[in-house]
Amino acid sequence: MKSVSPVSLLHRLHAWWEHRVLWEPKAWIQVEVTTACNAACTYCPRTVYRSRWHNRFLPLSLYRRLLPAFAKTELVYLQGWGEPLLHPDLPAMVALAKQAGARVGTTTNGMRLDAPLAEKLINAGLDLMAFSLAGAGTADNDRFRAGTAMETVLANIAMLADIKKRLGTRTPAIHIAYLMPASGMAELEALPSRLQGTAVEEVVVSLLDFTPDDDRLKAEVVNLDDPARRATLASLFERVHAAGQAAGITIHTPFPGDSTMETVCTENIQQALCVSADGEISPCMPANLPLTDVHHLIDGCRRPYRRLTFGNIGVDWLPVIWRRPAYVRFRAAHAQGVIPAPCAGCAKLRRLPRT
Repeated sequence: MKSVSPVSLLHRLHAWWEHRVLWEPKAWIQVEVTTACNAACTYCPRTVYRSRWHNRFLPLSLYRRLLPAFAKTELVYLQGWGEPLLHPDLPAMVALAKQAGARVGTTTNGMRLDAPLAEKLINAGLDLMAFSLAGAGTADNDRFRAGTAMETVLANIAMLADIKKRLGTRTPAIHIAYLMPASGMAELEALPSRLQGTAVEEVVVSLLDFTPDDDRLKAEVVNLDDPARRATLASLFERVHAAGQAAGITIHTPFPGDSTMETVCTENIQQALCVSADGEISPCMPANLPLTDVHHLIDGCRRPYRRLTFGNIGVDWLPVIWRRPAYVRFRAAHAQGVIPAPCAGCAKLRRLPRT
């Protein structure tokens, strides 16, 4: 019988104490499994900063260090700045997170999905698969999302639905992650009819909230500080919700609040966190790009980009990083309504009704 060294025993005991006793339940953990991608979306940092970009794949050994935390996490979302379906261990990652007790989702551009991979992900227990679009028509979507084809995405959605039916399962739920650029607002209204009759159950609409350093993208940022634009958006969203209901599709839209409302971060940083493909822990994915010495756009002005992370899971357990004084102060500032300097001007600060 092989003996266990005192050092190994203490290590296991420490890990158990950190995760079972000190770690509090989380709403979600977003895990970037890769920063590599087979597309070149015009608005994506990977496209704009391609000459400086680092393609990384999260090692399965590093991913396993997150499993004890997953046991107290409602949702594990396997997606970041890259295309998750490129990671050869994605089905294994799904299965491990499911075994830990979490719901598991991912977002894909849909181009690499084939029947064998779809079956592997279904059998691994994937709960949700969202497909990215940025236009209700083929021309606009394929222009914004270069390297993808809307017709292929819709065909692969149909394939996934057929495989689910054959296997007798309701999961993964099929969603659309819809990026609405300012020039594509009119396209959104056509989306419900475009998706009617497909297997899509829900659509989550988002705006361009991280703007890479490309002047052509300035015009694609929806200005929520403009009262006229807010009114236009509110009217548009109302019509889209009604059209979605008629088509049997639930559509979620961002809230176009005004200056009388409370400013909060939409990333739920008190109850959620992100893990990059190199193991760095951050409050959100925009804070965790694999880049240095670049600029991004805030309110149309160039600002230096600085990565904001608080530790690495290859070095410390996640509960230890969560309790780091700098991370605690960061979350406390947000909770008190004091926006930390790294977050100033971020488009993820949305105005919501005061509670």
